[in-house]
Amino acid sequence: MSTVPSQTHHEVADSVSLAVVRAVASKTETDPAALPPLYDWIDPDALDALFAPSRTNDRREGTIEFTYDGSLVTISFDDNRTITVGETTQ
Repeated sequence: MSTVPSQTHHEVADSVSLAVVRAVASKTETDPAALPPLYDWIDPDALDALFAPSRTNDRREGTIEFTYDGSLVTISFDDNRTITVGETTQ
């Protein structure tokens, strides 16, 4: 599998799950409401919790990658959150 990346930055104030839907909708030129529910691919609450601020306000960082409605989504979080949406090919 390879990807054709299209990097999209979103406001950190958005929940990660909402930002993913918006990023995929933007990349695929689809209305976000027309996309299937994100929970068919990944648990949105768990995704939001993964990137939520820690109780001690320690810096959170990491990367997660998954497929959502035919798009490869990569989320990187350090000082900023970056969501990259690429097309999956076989």
